[in-house]
Amino acid sequence: VKIKKGQANPSYLKSPLTGINGDITFSREGLDWKNLTFNYRNDLLNSNARIISYKEPQIILILSSKLYSLNADLKTTGNNIKINSFKGFLKNTSFNITGDIDTSDKDNPLFRLNLDITADPKDLEAELPDKFADLINKLRLEGLFNITGDLIAHPGNLRSWGLNLNVASAQLHFLDYRLEDLAMDIEQADKLLKVKNLTATAYNGKITLNMLSNLAVSDPPFNMQINAANIDLAKLK
Repeated sequence: VKIKKGQANPSYLKSPLTGINGDITFSREGLDWKNLTFNYRNDLLNSNARIISYKEPQIILILSSKLYSLNADLKTTGNNIKINSFKGFLKNTSFNITGDIDTSDKDNPLFRLNLDITADPKDLEAELPDKFADLINKLRLEGLFNITGDLIAHPGNLRSWGLNLNVASAQLHFLDYRLEDLAMDIEQADKLLKVKNLTATAYNGKITLNMLSNLAVSDPPFNMQINAANIDLAKLK
């Protein structure tokens, strides 16, 4: 099948795919394409893919451009999608994700993921759903985050997420403040959110913090223990 100047508008992307050009080859075993190109946000991407088996497909996908890269290997078995590999970069953000997705509830799938991500909030703001992008914008986040650990989540229900993450940033700006050498552990289970062992350097001083918040109620209360030592108040903006 030859595609010329095709278009697609997947619901999970904020912008459509345009100028799709390439050949897709079908067989009894599956389908594949090589060097199929398309435009996404004024960036030209090249893609290669192979789908093995129509009944329980294995999907191998490679995308590349100046701004984007993706290598993915996914295997479907019944209601389970095994993520053997999902890695690449988005501008200044890089990611390496494995795990699986339980699609028994088609409207509310369960993601069980192992994450290794270096994230630039500005990149994520442009691509994430609006409620996440709005939060990044309100906090005026700048800097690179290194995020490793595990996530278990129904994406539509943040309060029920399970998290066990390590987060670090060499330099972070939020609101009108600046932190350096930030490190912390984030845990969430049974609608209890814990920020543990947060340490950071700020304005020639040191900050340590631990926090617990109960997400089971509509306006979550929190208990915070914070210590700030040797902060140079004259340097606060």
